[in-house]
Amino acid sequence: MEPLSCQEIINSNDYPIDELQHPLRQQVIDQVQAELADDGCAVIRNFFSIAGLAALKTEALERKEQTYYSPNKKCNIYLGDGNPELPDDHPQNIFLERTNGFITADTSTPTSSPSPCFCKRRNPEGCSSMFPTCALPRTSASKRSRRC
Repeated sequence: MEPLSCQEIINSNDYPIDELQHPLRQQVIDQVQAELADDGCAVIRNFFSIAGLAALKTEALERKEQTYYSPNKKCNIYLGDGNPELPDDHPQNIFLERTNGFITADTSTPTSSPSPCFCKRRNPEGCSSMFPTCALPRTSASKRSRRC
């Protein structure tokens, strides 16, 4: 599979992150910053293009054997403790088994990945020149909400 450019992976119609002066780019940044300031969580809907999402899913399936899975644990949808003041059937008191699977970046290279712009930190030479412009300002991890 031929690697996609960042412009092909990202839904650049709705997220023109490579166009520094585009007003929609600043609107997206403002919205994400406001959501992060509110509760530490931001949702960026339809950020990936259909082709980009398909390429990322394909890559994940191809690299499934390299996946590290965290130990199973029980948690509620808030990733927090239960609340004895609420009924047992309240979502905060319903705990389900879960695990996370991670495919580490050190197993990816610009030529082995259909998403070369996401390997920027490891090998900036192999990635699109527009990628550095799409980084959003970081927020303090201490503000992270358990809802996200």
